[in-house]
Amino acid sequence: MNLLFSDLDGTLLNNGKVEDNDKKAILKYLMNDENLFVIATGRGLDEFLKVKEKHGLVYDYAILSGGALIIDDKDNIILNRSINFDKTKAFFEGTI
Repeated sequence: MNLLFSDLDGTLLNNGKVEDNDKKAILKYLMNDENLFVIATGRGLDEFLKVKEKHGLVYDYAILSGGALIIDDKDNIILNRSINFDKTKAFFEGTI
């Protein structure tokens, strides 16, 4: 089994879109029983899901928010390591 990763912006998407059918054909070829295909991006879940729907992206897993969130191909959350808002606010206010 091969584990294949791809960045989203500037790799799968150029200027906010999947520019050619070659990329879509390559993705379909990579998505088989011998490979797990993972998209990695700094985008958050909501923004990523909009892009997924707009461009018909397919993947086995997606690593989002710079690694803080991992979802499966059905958009179920596998891992969520985001920082609590109150802790983040306290950090920037210098109270922790």
